[in-house]
Formats: sequence, C-alpha cells, structure tokens
Amino acid sequence: MKSASSKSKDASVNLFNARVRVLTATPKVIAAAATLLMASACEAPAQKTAGSAQAAPREAKQQAASSSPAVRPGAQVSPPPQGPLGRNLVGSHTVRVDRACTLFVAPHGKNHRDGRSLDAALRTPSHAIKKAAPGDVICFARGRYPAFYVRGFEASAQAPLVLRALKGHEREAVFGKKSYKYGVGILLEDCAHVHLYELAVTQVQAGVSINASSHIRLEGMRIESVGQAGIRAGQPVEHNKLIGKVSHHIDIIGNTVRDTGKSTARYGEGVYLGTGGLEGGASHHMFVAYNRFERVRAEAIEIKAGTSHHLIRGNLILDSSHIFHGAITVAVQAFVSGDVHALIEDNIIYNYAATSPDSVAGISVGKGNTIVRGNLIWGVQGGRGIRTTTTFTNQQARRVLIERNTIWHPHSARSLSAHDGDERTGVTDMLGLITAKDNLTDDGTLDSIKVDASYFRGPLTDDADAGDGAGSGFEARAFAGKGADVRALREVMN
Repeated sequence: MKSASSKSKDASVNLFNARVRVLTATPKVIAAAATLLMASACEAPAQKTAGSAQAAPREAKQQAASSSPAVRPGAQVSPPPQGPLGRNLVGSHTVRVDRACTLFVAPHGKNHRDGRSLDAALRTPSHAIKKAAPGDVICFARGRYPAFYVRGFEASAQAPLVLRALKGHEREAVFGKKSYKYGVGILLEDCAHVHLYELAVTQVQAGVSINASSHIRLEGMRIESVGQAGIRAGQPVEHNKLIGKVSHHIDIIGNTVRDTGKSTARYGEGVYLGTGGLEGGASHHMFVAYNRFERVRAEAIEIKAGTSHHLIRGNLILDSSHIFHGAITVAVQAFVSGDVHALIEDNIIYNYAATSPDSVAGISVGKGNTIVRGNLIWGVQGGRGIRTTTTFTNQQARRVLIERNTIWHPHSARSLSAHDGDERTGVTDMLGLITAKDNLTDDGTLDSIKVDASYFRGPLTDDADAGDGAGSGFEARAFAGKGADVRALREVMN
C-alpha cells in the first residue's frame, strides 16, 4: 500500500508542476490541467456491483483502490456519478448503497430479539453492530439512542456495512450523551467500508469521529449542538502522540452541521481533516461536498498540515465565526509538510466573523499545491475574502492558483491578500508562489477585476437572496467567464 500511495503522490506532484508551467496559456488549457490534477489526486469512484459479502484482505483492497488508470488531457472521461439533484460527485471514493434493511433498531426494541424485522427490533446500536456482517443494512426508527462506536469492522466496496434511518424517519434517530463536555456521538475506528446515512447527533463533545479508517461515507447526517467539532477524520492520538493508522478515502456529503463549539468555541470546527496540532499526521483523500454549515464557532472546514489530496466542493457556510484563521483553511500551521493537493471550488461563504482582534478570511491557504476557484464570498467581518499566509515552509509546496472567485467586501479589509501573516505574523518571506486570475472584487486587489453593484442582478444586502437561495443576487447580468458562475451554484444555495 505504501508503495502505491507514494507512486500516486509522485504522479500528482509532476502533474501539478506541469499545470503551473501553462498558467499563461489559454483558459481551456488551464481548466484541463486543473482537472488532470484532481483526477490524479482522487481515486476513481467505486462502482456498485454484486459480490460476495465476505471482506477481502484490507491490503489487497487498498492496493486495488490506488491503481485507477491515468486520465490524459483531452481524453474522453466517463460521466460523473450523480447524487441527489445531480450533484457533481467526481472525486468521491464510495457509492451510496440503497438496499433493504436487514437489521432493525427502535426505542421500543429488546436486545434479546433477533432484530430481523421492525416487530423484532433491537434496542441499542451496539447489539445490532455485534450481529452485523459485511453487506448488512442496520435501520434505526426515530427516537433517542445512546452514543455508540464501531471498531475493527472490515467490509468491502461491494458489501459495505450501512447504518441509516428508516425511510420516513430521516434525521430523527438521534444519538448523544446529553452533555457537551464529554464523549463522541458516533465513533468509527479501524474500520473499512462503513456508511452512515440520515442519522442525527446532538449534545455530545464531538459529533462523529473517524479514526484509522478508510472508505467511509457520511451522507445526509444532522449534527448540531455539540461541545467541540462536528465531524473529525484523521489518525488516533494518545498522550499527545500519533498512534495507529491514518484515515483515507473519506466522503462527507450533504450533511448539516450547526451550533458547534458549545463548550469550547475555538475547537468547534464543522469538519476537521487531520489530527490536532501534531506534526506527522498524513491522512489523505478526503471528499467534502454539498454540506451546510451554520453557526460554526471555528473553521467550517479545516485541512491540517501534513494531510493531502482533498476536494472541497459546493459547501454552504453561513453565520459562523472564529478567533482566527478562516471559514475554510488549508494547512495554515507553520509546519514543514508536503503538498496538500487541495481543490477548493464552488463554495458559498456568507457572514463569517472574527471574534478577536486577529483577522479571519473566507478562505485561508498556507501550503501548496492548492487550487481555489469558483467560490462566492461576501460579508466577511474582520478579515479578508481569500488570503494566502506566510506558512509556505516547504520549498516544494508553494504553488497556489486563485481563479474565477467572486468576493464582495466593500468598506472592509482587502478582498484578496497574499503573504498575509497568520501563524507566522510579521514574517514577510513571501515564499508562496501565488497566481490570481479572473477574480471579481469590489476593490481590484491582487490583480482582480473591480466591479460595482450594477454588475450583478442583486440584491446584495444581507444573504443576497434573489429567490433562488443565499447568494443568488450575485448572478452577473451578463456572465463572461469571470468570477464565480452563480447559476452553477444553485445546487449549493439551498
């Protein structure tokens, strides 16, 4: 597995370097190169096929997952897998499984039953998991349940373990501990091919934690009112040291995360990719798409230094805040680490605020090689729209492309800012190699195209809702390929 991963990473570095050399070429060439980067960074999505319920050895499965064929510029690419309402799931690593329930859990259940029908439902999640085999679908009726964990469960792409709400009970099966100060609502540790759909977690310290696991899918979850972070995916930590394996190939799709940080605001991330402030965590291949974040009290999406190969697409971030950093952050710690290989695209960020004298940003980038494109950002209070920091400590991980974003930031700090402090405030080494093009702003910073309110259909006040959702007022009266294509973001707005 290590060898296959290293080959994939080396190929991605070479592809990104090739892309950077053509930045002065035509937009079509640039778009093709960016697509090529992400095709190499993310394995091809698994296909839903019939197969044995027996799990194959993990090493063989992981090796197969890393050997997807290369995509050449201009080659015909298969249509992307489609989620609800035609969401673009290119770059994801799992496929949703909609099979009939095989095990049932309900508040009125009894644990001495077999759990094979709703009338014979079990009472607790732990008893259902003990009975489960790869390919089982555990369904929960509405009601409250204790927090639970799944440890050491290895399934397969053809026969994943699925835990979901009963049809008609979506997000009404609620897991928690009734305290913000301790515990995890759902813990997956040392697992492979486990899926969670349409469950709810509340009143715990952390919502869902994924440790040392691979090919996990969280979809349609409701996570709210938690003491710290909503979702974490990374490597286990014990006594402030990394232990165990990294997490990889994780899909976090279409979830709602709100009201985090109820006990410790600065640790109230919406989605946290990586492991603490520790150097060396190398979790990789995370897909975070079409999630809704509201009243998050730290980063809505935080990518830690040391992790790599992430795709952050189509997320909606509203009415959130932090004491520093930003709504979406990419490796802003001053660690010496390698390429992040992150694509941050088509996200909407509104009303993100600083809660201390330190400034924040809509998107903050601290390492290469990263692409930030097609995002819509407005209403940032106490900071920038998009910024790069002075944390580019690795000479080989310095390139950032910022293109076709729209930032509306009147009467405030710079819309776009490069080499902008953060964890190394006052350092002006300007190590980041920043390319900015075709961005629309109200102030013309960083070679952006300066526009005024008349360029957009409006309204631009408050959440800029022109009837299609937050941000729809920023649709250009005559879109000319510059800035975010707001018409294409309607899937995100609602």
